[in-house]
Amino acid sequence: HKFYAALPAWSRVHTKSFFTILQVAVVRYLQGTVILGLVVAVLTYVLLLIFKINFALPVAVFAGLMEVVPTIGPWLGGGLAVIVTLATSPHKVIWVIIGFLLIQQLEIQLLAPKIRGSQMEIHPAFLLILTVLGAYFAGILGFIIVLPLAMVFIKTFKYLRDSVRDGTIS
Repeated sequence: HKFYAALPAWSRVHTKSFFTILQVAVVRYLQGTVILGLVVAVLTYVLLLIFKINFALPVAVFAGLMEVVPTIGPWLGGGLAVIVTLATSPHKVIWVIIGFLLIQQLEIQLLAPKIRGSQMEIHPAFLLILTVLGAYFAGILGFIIVLPLAMVFIKTFKYLRDSVRDGTIS
């Protein structure tokens, strides 16, 4: 609270509001990632159960956890499933590979834009454009931070716009 006390009186409420916006953006991004990881874990578990692959639950949990790692995480999750299938039921490996490719396409094309878009309050099409631009300009770091930054920017813009309209900022 000493931080806020050191600020000019007129800026305290706005600074607190900005930090609230920042906190909400990060929490929502993390919530979206957790939801996406859970969905991928469940889909992976169902896939591995259908083909009666040993260690389905730990492999599915690993695949879900790997959703936190951008770009290569889903491949690591799928890679473990392929390795376990090769070790325990090699004649089923092609079906597990096909299943994982389908899960990844479902995730990329439908799940990620819908889940992250709803959590971040950003239209799914805009979300896809942002993630591509973030990855292009800043690599994996850009891919990770572009959505929370966009949400902070949008929410801050709306907050400033509303504050100017209601006269709290002139």
